[in-house]
Amino acid sequence: MMRRWPCLLALVVGLGGCSKQSPTAPEPSELPPNLRAYEGSLYWPDIPIGASQQALAPNRGPGVAKVSTHEINQVVLGTSCLPLVRQVCTGSFPDYRIHFYVDGTLWWDRQSSAVAPRGMALWDGIFGMGWVPTDVGEHEIRVVLDATHQCKESDETDNEVTFIVRVLPPDLVAGLMEVVEWRGGYPYRVTSVKAGTPVQVISNTFCRGIYMDHRHVVEGPSGVMLDHRASLQGGTYFPGMRADTLVFVPTTAGTLQFRTLVDPDQEFLDGNRSNNTATLQLTVTE
Repeated sequence: MMRRWPCLLALVVGLGGCSKQSPTAPEPSELPPNLRAYEGSLYWPDIPIGASQQALAPNRGPGVAKVSTHEINQVVLGTSCLPLVRQVCTGSFPDYRIHFYVDGTLWWDRQSSAVAPRGMALWDGIFGMGWVPTDVGEHEIRVVLDATHQCKESDETDNEVTFIVRVLPPDLVAGLMEVVEWRGGYPYRVTSVKAGTPVQVISNTFCRGIYMDHRHVVEGPSGVMLDHRASLQGGTYFPGMRADTLVFVPTTAGTLQFRTLVDPDQEFLDGNRSNNTATLQLTVTE
């Protein structure tokens, strides 16, 4: 029995060593309070932070406004967009004001708050009020954080960001024309049919911008097949689309011509008149 004590003693000592607690990690040190306007751009959900930095002006010293002309800062005339400022802060900033200016005129004055975790920086994207440009060209948007200077910061020179928004003219497009033949309950796109076969002539149109009550014409071998007023509205990256379907039965063999025209009288502003017409040929056999 006495020979077992050394082993038992060793086991007790070993267990005692395992019961020691690890030292507690130190608290992160407090960072100087600062609120910085990192970049400005139009808000599109799939654009990552820093994307518009690719085109920033080279002079980025203290107190110099940062100017971005990245392609994401484009919007079609008459459609809504969301100006955005991405900010980074250290410390606590309750109830400060953010001013958005368009071409030097105050457009939006909003309240905001930001509290960063101790020893860390907090990133935020501030947006929410839609802006609808009323004319084509370049417009300057300037955003000022803590515009009323109520918060004390370690650096008061980095609270502004400026970026350029390029407003594009709207565009109404006569898209692809198609001929569809139904066989066995399924549609088939065709370029040749036999005389007497009923087909559908489809005139596709789309637009970026707003085209309310515009004229849309479809012409066929015997003259005008459709002449009506239609409405389309699309955004900058997601165009509005419509498809008009007409039933047609060819009676004689030959090559038939179809044509779509949108806004033929040029009643609306259009950034590209060259795409206002689309044509289609259909070969008819005996």
